[in-house]
Amino acid sequence: FQGLSCRAFRKALSDETSLEFGAPYRPLNMSPLYRPKTKRRHHLSDQYWETLDPGKYALPVAEHAYRHEAVRVLHQGLLTDSRAISQVPKAVEKLRRFLPELLDWERSLPESEWDTPPE
Repeated sequence: FQGLSCRAFRKALSDETSLEFGAPYRPLNMSPLYRPKTKRRHHLSDQYWETLDPGKYALPVAEHAYRHEAVRVLHQGLLTDSRAISQVPKAVEKLRRFLPELLDWERSLPESEWDTPPE
């Protein structure tokens, strides 16, 4: 899907399948929810405590996938009729066939918050 953003791909796939697709969760080193130093139980030793800053680690593969590649089906989509999920590969192939049209469509989209990554 050269040139098509993940944001547009997720929106188009959602529209095509009637399932909701969204952005992935942030990598642990960027997550505001993964903060082990907020729990005293992690203070096993001073040396261990110093290693517990997830922000000091770079996870380039996870960060690239998060920003440019990853797509997740929202949980309620997994609870739906299995026929809906089985249509996803066909929908992806259809999007690939219509890539030039999708690129034009993406350029017409307003900037908005409709695909804000989850925490």
